[in-house]
Amino acid sequence: MSAPTRPLRRDAALNRERLLDEAERYFAEAGIDASLHELAERTGVGIGTLYRRFPTYADLIRALYDRAAERIDVVMTELADLDSGWDQVVAFLDGNLAILVDYPATPAVLHRMSELDPDYRPGVRWEEAVRAFVARAHDEGSLREDVTGTDLGMLPLAMASVLRFPQPQRGVALARYRRITLDGLRASEATQPMPTEPFTTDDLNTAVHGRTADHPTRAERT
Repeated sequence: MSAPTRPLRRDAALNRERLLDEAERYFAEAGIDASLHELAERTGVGIGTLYRRFPTYADLIRALYDRAAERIDVVMTELADLDSGWDQVVAFLDGNLAILVDYPATPAVLHRMSELDPDYRPGVRWEEAVRAFVARAHDEGSLREDVTGTDLGMLPLAMASVLRFPQPQRGVALARYRRITLDGLRASEATQPMPTEPFTTDDLNTAVHGRTADHPTRAERT
C-alpha cells in the first residue's frame, strides 16, 4: 500500500523551510560560497534531500532572494495605511534595516542573484508605491525636496556597515545613525543642496545587487 501523498508534501515543505532557515544563518556565518554538504549536515538532512528541494545552487539562491523580497512586501503592506508620508518614509527605512539586521546574509544573496540572473528584478513591483509615498512626503513638506525613492532604497544598505560590530556597540551605532539619517531626510531651511544628481532606478539596482560591467542591467544590454 502506497504512503499518503499529503503528509509527504507537508514533509517536503517543512524540509524546504528548514533548509532555507539554516541557509540564511549558514551563509551569514560562512559566506555565500560555503559548502552545500555542510549546509545539509547542519540542517540534519541528506545532501540528496537538499538537491531534491533545490536541484541547483542557483535554485537555492533564488529561493533566498524571494524570501527577502517577501519580507519587503510585508514592509510595504504595513506602511500603506500610515497617516503621513513622513511616517511611511520612517517605516520604509526601519523595515528594510530590520531585514538586514535579522537576516545579515541578504546583501550577499542579492549580489549573487544578480550574477546568476541579472534580469531577475522583483523589486520593480515596489517602485510605484515608493514614488507615491515620497511624493506624499514632499507635498507635506516633511521630506526634503531633493530626496528620491532611490535615495531611500540605498540608505538601509549604507547603514548596514555597522552590523559587523559586536553588541552593545552595534545597537548604539544603529540608533545614532538612524537618528542622524532621519534628521538629514527632513525638510529644513538649513538643508544644503545635494552634491550630485540622484540615482536612477537602474543605478539603484546596480548598486544594491553589486552589478559590474560584466553583469549589465537589461537596459544596458538593449
